Amino acid sequence: DGVNGLDGLRLERDGDVATITLDVPDKLNRVSMAARDQLASLFDELARDDAVRAIVLTGAGERAFTAGGDIAGFLEQSPEELSRLAWNVAAPERCPKPVIAKLRGYCFGVGLELALACDFRLAADNVELGLPEVKIGMFPGSGGTQRLARIIGLGRAKDLVLRGRRVGAEEALAIGLVTQVVAAAELDGAVS
Repeated sequence: DGVNGLDGLRLERDGDVATITLDVPDKLNRVSMAARDQLASLFDELARDDAVRAIVLTGAGERAFTAGGDIAGFLEQSPEELSRLAWNVAAPERCPKPVIAKLRGYCFGVGLELALACDFRLAADNVELGLPEVKIGMFPGSGGTQRLARIIGLGRAKDLVLRGRRVGAEEALAIGLVTQVVAAAELDGAVS
């Protein structure tokens, strides 16, 4: 486990804004199975904290929000544990406070599913988004397929999911997958 018992996560507070950072930059901010449970707990805790008015979800470093989940971790889980994944990934959506996904670089798999559960998705112009699980014989199973279809429409969602296609910043903005795109150097300022 990492800092404060969190597995690859960091929580910081700045005034009334809390920032949850996926913090495993040497592994492109992979999201472990433990981190999924911990994310749900963090969002529940922040929802009850009257001092917090908004939450930012981001990834450490410049290369990725997250390239996805810890695939090996799936193989070690029971069906019961796997059935909780969608609940954990939906934590930003359940939160009554505004949640902003601050995206740069790779945003794949569970990363995109988490971003889709946020209220806003602000992206750097170097972002690449996708649900590439199909290319390794898996299907997005944490609610991302439903959220994606609601946000960008069923036809476009099928195109991304069934082909495992990646979408760059310009296309993501055009189809409504992200709320705003800015130059990478301006991303921090755009979120505040």
